[in-house]
Amino acid sequence: MSQQSGFRTRMWRLAALATTICTALGVACGSSSARSTESSAHKLQTVKVVSGSTVPDPVSWALYVGIAKGFFKDQGVSVQIATASSGTAALSEVTSGQEEVDFAGLEPLPAANEVGGDLAEFFVLVYRPTWELTYFTSDHSIAALKGQPVGAFSAASASLPLLAGELAKAGLTMADVKLVPTGGAATTLAAVQAGQVKAEMMTLEYAAFLKDAGVKYSEVTLPGYVGDYPGEGAITSNYTIVHHKSALVAFTRGLIQADKYCNANINGCAAAYRKAVPSTTVSTTLLRQQIAIDVGLSKLPKATKGKYGLADTSEWDNMIKLQLSGNVISHGIGPNNMFTNSIATLANKPKTTTTKKKTKR
Repeated sequence: MSQQSGFRTRMWRLAALATTICTALGVACGSSSARSTESSAHKLQTVKVVSGSTVPDPVSWALYVGIAKGFFKDQGVSVQIATASSGTAALSEVTSGQEEVDFAGLEPLPAANEVGGDLAEFFVLVYRPTWELTYFTSDHSIAALKGQPVGAFSAASASLPLLAGELAKAGLTMADVKLVPTGGAATTLAAVQAGQVKAEMMTLEYAAFLKDAGVKYSEVTLPGYVGDYPGEGAITSNYTIVHHKSALVAFTRGLIQADKYCNANINGCAAAYRKAVPSTTVSTTLLRQQIAIDVGLSKLPKATKGKYGLADTSEWDNMIKLQLSGNVISHGIGPNNMFTNSIATLANKPKTTTTKKKTKR
């Protein structure tokens, strides 16, 4: 078989597997949107990133701050960003080879690999669940959600594994609630104000957005793993790790620069995000609040020891236990089959320059 024919065969198999992942999870996976490109006059390595949100997500602030501040260019990388309809759709595009990196919530990863995804998380930015369950009724018990409409951004939202785990605490399953896709911030607000949902799986900044709009909610619950849960980060295929490692390492160095910058300068970080995403509807105050929460949980001291990702296996175990309880996955999957510290370890090492030795004549 020729090299070109072998490549076509591999891509066909990957595309088929991507479809299998979406089918197994019961979601629709569409194509990514038009790509925004970070241009440069210099020769840069390219990293194709897909975000599991149709609009720039404030949870992914490090990605956009890295572009605005030139941290990726400093490392010789041009980052090209596309968006997908959901976190699951984004993962399928990485599996198919259409995209190289999924930068989003990490919850869909175990189910994707359970059906043969061969994906690996190589960078963790946020050590908390990206999502929370917000109630809009006086009875804020999980059991009270039985038969009630519960909102999520989409029918393939990365929040659904978390929701399934929460429902399981009261002996409920996803079939016991009416899932209502509510879309972005404005449409979610409209759905809540119209009483179309009794609770909603949403990110922290969306909950604060509703509060700023005068919406009252009785209680917000989290799975209880804040500070010890791999919530947001970067996923790629093992094929890309092998064949495009230098670009991934440079990309990770840019993310680490962005995180360290934001640890030291939250106001500057928020301003950089707004520069990169001028169309954002998130207020500067809310954005600062989001970044302050995340940088406080970034575990930089452990990162300097070569692990800008999982600090210990308990973080991964917490995610797996939650998804097992909600029947999102059928068996436990260890972190060695889902996560690699190899990229972060190389990214944390100082860049070295080589010089040619002069030979004596």
